[in-house]
Amino acid sequence: MMTDTMKPRLPLARRRLLGGGATALAAAALPLAKGRAAGFPERPVRLLVGFTPGGQTDIFARGLAERLGAELGQPVVIENRPGAGSSVAVSEVARARPDGHTLMFINPSGFAIHPQVAARPSYDPLKDLAPVAMVANTPVTVVAGPGFTGGDVRGLIAQARANPGGLTYGSAGAGTVTQLGMELFLQKAGGLQIVHVPYRGAALVAQDLLAGRIPLMVDAFATMVEQHRSGTVRMLCVLAQERAAAAPDVPTAIESGVPDAIADVYNAVVAPAATPAPGIETLNAAIRCVTASDSYRAFLANYGAAAGGPMTAAELTTYLHNDFRRWTPVIRATGLRIE
Repeated sequence: MMTDTMKPRLPLARRRLLGGGATALAAAALPLAKGRAAGFPERPVRLLVGFTPGGQTDIFARGLAERLGAELGQPVVIENRPGAGSSVAVSEVARARPDGHTLMFINPSGFAIHPQVAARPSYDPLKDLAPVAMVANTPVTVVAGPGFTGGDVRGLIAQARANPGGLTYGSAGAGTVTQLGMELFLQKAGGLQIVHVPYRGAALVAQDLLAGRIPLMVDAFATMVEQHRSGTVRMLCVLAQERAAAAPDVPTAIESGVPDAIADVYNAVVAPAATPAPGIETLNAAIRCVTASDSYRAFLANYGAAAGGPMTAAELTTYLHNDFRRWTPVIRATGLRIE
């Protein structure tokens, strides 16, 4: 059983968001405006994404960048740095000058998971990164392509039990939150054995899925919802406490007989450690204005995602550190190690 400390906490933030509405979020952001750094930013801001274009993190980052640039009065430029569960990009940000002009659009892969599975991690997220603002959240989903003949989740479980190691699934990379979400699903389904095939990005996995070269993939819901709607792929389940409004036909893993299989993908902005507090406050206020806006909330909702709750930088720090610890027992149970 998953303990209380392991359960995701963002659904609560989502409920607060839905209950308070955009007006409450905007009001919550206003006090921070007083702490904005004078003259910051003074040049374009780099926002690094640790994955190839086309995945959830990239999509949400690009939706944020234009709106955030308008708030800050400087362009926000997306730079994709894929590789090693986004750790290539995180390492660059951790080493960057801490002046608020180099940021990372991070998810659990880079903050909570890769540093705990890498044999020699190149950064310590708890010490080398300064959390800035929460942006969005969406569940992990298990997806079937034309090469899968099992039908639904129960059929998947039956096939895996009848032929351990006979099925494969792809993910955006080893040590990513989507891979760990699938490994959690396999644990909770009774210790199933399905072979993991890591790729360098979700778009590459989807290509092989559609071509029938792999039968299954695991990804963020937001990335796959349009293809599910069009019928080119089938989302078998979401690893969430409840169904997603953007695809209400997709059951949760829990409904399908896999208890406690819950894995969300958050997206948050972080900066190098030692970034001055006024710069962090300026960025936090600007991002909270964006995530409170009707346009960005509608943009996220189209992908089945919710805007992050109105967290201060200190509150986000607590959240990210707790999420880091939440994944520790899951990682230990899988024995996953990346040399």
